[in-house]
Amino acid sequence: MKKVFIILVSLFALISASTGLKAQEVTILLRPGWNWIGYPYAESIDLEVAFGDFVPMNDDVIQSFWGYSEYATGFGWFGGIDELQPGWGYMYYSNRTEAVIVELSAPASQTMVTTSEPTSIAAESAVVGGTVTVPEGSHVFLRGVCWGTEPNPDIDGSHTSEETGIGSFSSTLDGLNPNTTYYVRAYAVSDHGLAYGNELSFTTLSGIPVVTTAEVTDITGNSALCGGTVTDDGGLAITARGVCWSTSHNPTLSDSHTTDGTGTGSFTSSLTGLGTSTTYYVRAYATTAQATSYGEELTFTTMNGIPTVSTAEVTDITATTATCGGTIATDGGLAITARGVCWSTSHNPTLGDSHTTDGTGTGSFTSTITGLSASTTYYVRAYATNSLVTIYGGEQSFTTEAGGGSGGDHAYVDLGLPSGLLWATCNVGADNPEDYGDYFAWGETQPKDTYNWSTYQYYDGSNVTKYTGSDGLTTLLPEDDAATANWGSDWRMPTKEEWQELCNNTTHTWTTQNGVNGRLFTASNGNSLFLPAAGCRGDSSLYGAGSHCSYWSSSLITGSPYYAWYFFFDSDICGMDSDGRNGGQSVRGVRVGSQNTAPTGAINGKFTINSNGDQVYFSQGNLQYQASTNTWKFAENQYDYVGNANSNISSTYDGWIDLFGWGTSGYDHGAVCYQPWSTNTSPYNYYAYGQATYHLNDETGQADWGYNAISNGGNEEHQWHTMSSTEWSYLLYSRVTPSGMLFVLGRVNGVDGIILLPDEWDMSLISLTGVNNKSGSYSWNEISELVWNTMERYGAVFIPAAGRRSGTSWYTGFAGDSVNRVCFWTSTGYSSYGEAYFLFFPYTTQYSMRGGRDGGKSVRLVRFAQ
Repeated sequence: MKKVFIILVSLFALISASTGLKAQEVTILLRPGWNWIGYPYAESIDLEVAFGDFVPMNDDVIQSFWGYSEYATGFGWFGGIDELQPGWGYMYYSNRTEAVIVELSAPASQTMVTTSEPTSIAAESAVVGGTVTVPEGSHVFLRGVCWGTEPNPDIDGSHTSEETGIGSFSSTLDGLNPNTTYYVRAYAVSDHGLAYGNELSFTTLSGIPVVTTAEVTDITGNSALCGGTVTDDGGLAITARGVCWSTSHNPTLSDSHTTDGTGTGSFTSSLTGLGTSTTYYVRAYATTAQATSYGEELTFTTMNGIPTVSTAEVTDITATTATCGGTIATDGGLAITARGVCWSTSHNPTLGDSHTTDGTGTGSFTSTITGLSASTTYYVRAYATNSLVTIYGGEQSFTTEAGGGSGGDHAYVDLGLPSGLLWATCNVGADNPEDYGDYFAWGETQPKDTYNWSTYQYYDGSNVTKYTGSDGLTTLLPEDDAATANWGSDWRMPTKEEWQELCNNTTHTWTTQNGVNGRLFTASNGNSLFLPAAGCRGDSSLYGAGSHCSYWSSSLITGSPYYAWYFFFDSDICGMDSDGRNGGQSVRGVRVGSQNTAPTGAINGKFTINSNGDQVYFSQGNLQYQASTNTWKFAENQYDYVGNANSNISSTYDGWIDLFGWGTSGYDHGAVCYQPWSTNTSPYNYYAYGQATYHLNDETGQADWGYNAISNGGNEEHQWHTMSSTEWSYLLYSRVTPSGMLFVLGRVNGVDGIILLPDEWDMSLISLTGVNNKSGSYSWNEISELVWNTMERYGAVFIPAAGRRSGTSWYTGFAGDSVNRVCFWTSTGYSSYGEAYFLFFPYTTQYSMRGGRDGGKSVRLVRFAQ
């Protein structure tokens, strides 16, 4: 009976990459007698090699359709078959007495895999790959890298799955543990089966960064600079770095610390909120997902915060003024927020006495002392204030000269009023604050014995002959002003609004000074003004002396030319009232202050433009340009604008224009169109510095019109600038002011526009309608030139509805408009469509719009207030 042969071939099929891949394995169960053998490989193999470690029995036979070979112990196989061929079947006769399992070998050249050296080793990843070669005509189905923490990793464990093909490949190993040794082998699965490359090993980085601490510099009384350098990230991303500090050793992140970016390299840290005269310990730190490391500890001590102040000699002494000052040699490590001199008729004057405020910071300064009394000894000391303390310099003394009286040098006091107005310390005709002085009829410049209509200079028996209401005169001219006529051109009578400013910005109490009744007006700067209760005169009599008083203003009652405004007070009340011009009343002079005047070409009103409290002055009018002389200037009046004459725009035009394309400052900053006379209608030719993303004040700032020297604005370059849309937004809608009034629409001297009200606007000066309403009507607030002059003196800004220009054509507004439009540029560009932001009034939904940069619009410049 023929022996039964059984061939058991187990071929592991390729399965999905998610579960791994297994290659072919050929196992033969060789029983006694004849057995069928299948050879599945694609390449022939030597017969001696095919059976691997298996040793045949003597006289074993292998037979195919084409021939056979026998096995002889000691000689091996001999006969017609010397190798197994791909795809052939064979019969094998075994002389064994029992079955045996034989592993059929694959050809040695079938699949070769080499593992490459690991690179880019980090704390949680590495890069490993390999090289795969197979015989010609063979296919690689999958290749990759397998790894583990034990030797001989295989695809049953962690592994990558890369694209098919032969040659070199690279795999990224993710999800590794820091500071761990891994074993790695490349593998490949082909139609010859699964093959592994040589085994290599590597160790991941620790994930612990290395950082050093920089020296501590710029030490003040409450701050310092430090920092550090992250020299190694330990193989993990640096997610935070900075310095930490404490008054104890070894500060950590649980103490005060900064956060100064990410990544390796050097950084600088600002330590703030420190205490004076305090020793601190500081360390740099760096944090990864694995750990936080600290640099070496350094120590420093903050400054004591005590400034060093000396008082200058007193010079230029007159009857009412003197010059002093001082030097702040050191600030003690804290910024000097105020400095000046204080004085009194008693020793050791302080800020509770009269004082000046003369800037900030260290160095020397000069102070003007005013409001002094003649022939009086004063004591003066310089002072310096920071957030910790006020320190005084040495005391100096001086005695004023004799002086005062009608026509002489008259003392005045600075009450720190918004307008900067200075008030005389005595009435006209008086020698000291308690004297009543002379009495005057309104518009007369000399006292007299009798005060009635028959003696009044401007009455003809039936009508007033000057300041009639129809002659356009509503405020006293200098020749009719008693203060000007008696004291000189520096002095004048206060207007109704200036009396109201005095009341609104001081506290006033009924008091007795040197035995004389009156009212004392005390300002927030500590200075005060005494007005005696001098009564008033009618006919030849004096009424109410010691119980009340009447002080003339220079303002006529509108619509009632027989009456003028006067300031009245007694022991209970004070305020404005009106009376016949023929009566005799007291006169108190005022003069313009020099301390609070705005820069040349600016309106004397301050506007806050951001949350940092920065303030600006506005220019006295819209910007104008004359091409023939290459001259820039501000309009003479705030309500002036060129209008249709802008149509004459050209490089040689000898008139003035005031509508400009965006960024046309005249400097070649990189735009195609940068000249003030540019009329090209492509908005893309007006890019500041040649880039769509830049704003006017970026780079050198030369794209901003304020970079120019403005002839009537100081005539120096880079003194003015155009505000951004963000600054305009804050000014128009976010400012917090005592009055709550930010802007109104109005008509000034017949010109439509928007009225901007300064931070310290006195809302009692004039009644305004539609406050902070961007969509109102110009007709809501009709302002005459005379009233506007007063508003302007108190810092109000007017921007006229000057229309717009397109090419060389001028329009009052945009298509379909039924009203004149206020539209003027901001410094903020919009990166798309060649547009920039401009202000637009009136409008119902918004105030800021975007438009093509080629459009001609108004420009209103500002200058920072110091």
